[in-house]
Amino acid sequence: MRHAGEVSHEIRYQDPEREHLFELRVTERFSRIEFALRVLDLLRPDMTVTVHEGLHRIRVRRGRDWSQGGDVDWASIAIPATAGRHNIAFALAELAGKAEDAFVVDLVARASAYRLAS
Repeated sequence: MRHAGEVSHEIRYQDPEREHLFELRVTERFSRIEFALRVLDLLRPDMTVTVHEGLHRIRVRRGRDWSQGGDVDWASIAIPATAGRHNIAFALAELAGKAEDAFVVDLVARASAYRLAS
């Protein structure tokens, strides 16, 4: 029983549709799509990847192309205009299965500065 002025900390329901994701928003001006394509050239994931502009956060969707017998993987990457280089590089390195390799994310994030990607 609650008394007047008491606040209940009990949660009666959850809203599974509500997500709280915190992603760095960067104001640096550069072509995120072009950067992502250069990173993909370096990482060479074994799948077909489509890169397009997103609205709020980096979103990666992947699947199998069952019309090809299920042997072909595909991915779709949505990149918002506020995404930072490291966020993009990490998402793509993770997609390629190389995010755990030492220094891969830093290398591909700085690729344009060192002209490692053409």
